Amino acid sequence: MSRRPIDFTLAIGIVASALLLTLTAFNTTNWIGTTFPGFFLLENRVVPSISLPHWGAEASELFQHQVVAVDGNEVRTSKEIYAYVAGGDPGSVIRYTLRAPDGTATVVEMASRQFSFLDYSLIFGAYLFCALVFTGTGFLVFWLRPDSAASAGLLSACLGLGFYALTGADLYGPHWLFRLHVVAECLFPAGIIHLALVFPTNRLSGARGSALTAIYLPFVLLTVVYQCVLYWPGAYSTLHLVASAAQGLSGVALLAAVIYDRFTTDSALVRWRIGIVGAGAVTAFIGPAVLTGSSGLFGGSVPVNGAAFTAFIFPFSLGFAILRRDLLQAGLFAGWKPSSRAVSSWLERLDGIAARVDSGTGGRAAPAGVIALAVLSALVIGITVTNSTDWVDRKFPGFLVMENRVVPSVSLSHWDETTAGLFQHQVVAVDGRAVHDSAEIYALVDQRPTGTDTEYTLRTPSGDTTTATLPTARFTKADYYSLFGPFLLTGGSFIVVGFLVFFLQSSATLGGGMLSLGLIGGTFVLTAVDLYGPHWFFRLHAACEALAPAALIHFALVFPSNRLQNGYRAFLFSVYLGFAAMAVLYQVVLHMPTGYSAMHLASVAAQGFGGLAVLWVVTYDLLTTTSDLVRQRVLVVALGTFVAFLLPTVVSGATGFSEGSVAVNSAAVTGFLMPMSLAYAMVRRRSVPQSAYFSTSNTRATKGAGPIGS
Repeated sequence: MSRRPIDFTLAIGIVASALLLTLTAFNTTNWIGTTFPGFFLLENRVVPSISLPHWGAEASELFQHQVVAVDGNEVRTSKEIYAYVAGGDPGSVIRYTLRAPDGTATVVEMASRQFSFLDYSLIFGAYLFCALVFTGTGFLVFWLRPDSAASAGLLSACLGLGFYALTGADLYGPHWLFRLHVVAECLFPAGIIHLALVFPTNRLSGARGSALTAIYLPFVLLTVVYQCVLYWPGAYSTLHLVASAAQGLSGVALLAAVIYDRFTTDSALVRWRIGIVGAGAVTAFIGPAVLTGSSGLFGGSVPVNGAAFTAFIFPFSLGFAILRRDLLQAGLFAGWKPSSRAVSSWLERLDGIAARVDSGTGGRAAPAGVIALAVLSALVIGITVTNSTDWVDRKFPGFLVMENRVVPSVSLSHWDETTAGLFQHQVVAVDGRAVHDSAEIYALVDQRPTGTDTEYTLRTPSGDTTTATLPTARFTKADYYSLFGPFLLTGGSFIVVGFLVFFLQSSATLGGGMLSLGLIGGTFVLTAVDLYGPHWFFRLHAACEALAPAALIHFALVFPSNRLQNGYRAFLFSVYLGFAAMAVLYQVVLHMPTGYSAMHLASVAAQGFGGLAVLWVVTYDLLTTTSDLVRQRVLVVALGTFVAFLLPTVVSGATGFSEGSVAVNSAAVTGFLMPMSLAYAMVRRRSVPQSAYFSTSNTRATKGAGPIGS
């Protein structure tokens, strides 16, 4: 087939997509700074299943309801509703009359909100980014290999998902692309099923035409019916739920196809290569499949905008496959000759790096699960950093509160000195008004001018009741950098270096130990920033808090010398098993103040002992080796480890033994030095790998003291 018609058609599609993307991006920026109801509205006045945690739980109760009146005044368009709300100040309480999908009427009152830049980034930013990645990947792969069945399936799925995400940003105003969004909503599940049948293995080689007709025809009919009832609220909600359920099932179908092919192929190399794309697919679609399927099964009460946070990972994994030139069906670029000498040289270098990884020299082939963890970790880092910036210039009580209303052992020296006396106490009332969650506490404080004395009623870990009066304060940039900065730096450093050592270290023993410490310890420190709002990672933080001592002990058993060769493997397994049981118990009592405080104190005390174990083995190995060369090479890492863990060990142990009265946030100040020292050792290429695994024999240690890859 001639390329000219294909290239011409693709050019039209790319130009049209670029125009839609530009138009939508321009329109959505008008939301920033506007006063809105605290929920979105479609053109038909139906509240979509879209929300953010800090908007409040009551927003989700309005999903799939149609607004028929505002403050007793009948409304006919969403523009009327938005204009009425925008005419007042943020925080104004407005009464809405709504019609449920079954026709019943309800009246609710909600305070208006100001749409912030953070709101824009989390909703519209995610939509626009996903749209760009999906459509771009679909066009690129099909242009490079138009005769491939997998390319056609990928183009269909990517265009459907891309346009669904892109037009989703327009749904809440100005509603220019409402009907196009419905078309994409109905058809992209068919594209995903199509992709599942041709990738990673082509299952349509026999009856391709009839099979594709059978796949797409029902979804085309659904689209036609959907267009006819678009402005009938009850019918619209029903078909929306049907489409959402179909999206969830299509995601499950793709996951099943990728996992099946991953474990049934006979080639180890092909299994690893497909695993790269498979890991991206699993990571990308497991969340959207669960969210959209749940929304369909539970009547639209589950917000689906969270699906956009991971969906882009799948086309990115395919992009990596394209760079490898032969991952997609083991020969996507077999007939492609790059015209640019620079591009050709660059691709040859990539293949050389990949060949070294495949052969095990200079690095290790990473399991698909580790790659998925790396992608998820990057996502958690990005979300945490974005959310934390919302604290700057925000009014707060003068202390922080976790999701369970417990005051954490976190403070700064210039905060009110009485704050430390509130650690591990649970706030039950503000100025005599009972509170049920931390968002309510922050909202009440936000209504008061800075410096206003506020009385808090608290429940102590023993169950007694006490009161404290503190002035409201404003969270400054200095507070942000002093409190959140060390957590973000240390957590991110641990995670990045953990994966870096694992990928580049030829020894699985040290790589596994550093990956465990980097991933568990880094996630524990990083998610601490989220504990005080919006509480997205509270359970993840608690799990990592309980498992951190096991990771420290694991690291102590493999660095500086490998003790797992001396029969400690069973011991290490029992350590992880014990702390895993502790993590499960922690999850059970997470919202029980007394139980939570007890588990928290037990965890930080165990972390103190784990830190002591690391300090002890590093010191012991440095003092007992007989090789001056080995001692010098390990000294950089040893000093970084010692300085990094000395303060956290003292602080964690002190807070554990003093029942939480010592602030633990200072433990993050030096923690980044340990992963940084490892990173420096890796850059120097002689400080870590082979020489780090020394014995007390001078001859053996000296022989092992070569650079990486030597």
